[in-house]
Amino acid sequence: MIRQIAHTFLLIFISSSTIYSQGWFWQNPLPQGNFLNSVDFVSATIGWAVGEHGTILNTTNGGIKWTLQLSGGIKFLEDVSFTDTNNGTIVGVAGTILRTTNSGTTWIEQTSGTTAFLQGLLYRYK
Repeated sequence: MIRQIAHTFLLIFISSSTIYSQGWFWQNPLPQGNFLNSVDFVSATIGWAVGEHGTILNTTNGGIKWTLQLSGGIKFLEDVSFTDTNNGTIVGVAGTILRTTNSGTTWIEQTSGTTAFLQGLLYRYK
């Protein structure tokens, strides 16, 4: 008798969770869960975001979907700026400067000559 009651409750739980979860899907954090510090869009649809642990994200549809790009290391990234869809710069901890000329497909670390925490890009040309 107890076994039948347990099976009944299990069946009700599975049925109700299936009904309540229809139409719901996990959204956050996708595609990652690190804190983000800066976002820069070059158009209404194309943009980048950067943050902790070397996180670089790119969107080509106005932020509906974000794609993780490889930064080449685990560093705290603070600011991002793109001059056009191809050319961008990122700065961060320990004098980190990353540059791309191919929309972020590859990021090349630049020598900054400092170990200071670079917190922002002063000039933004648009």
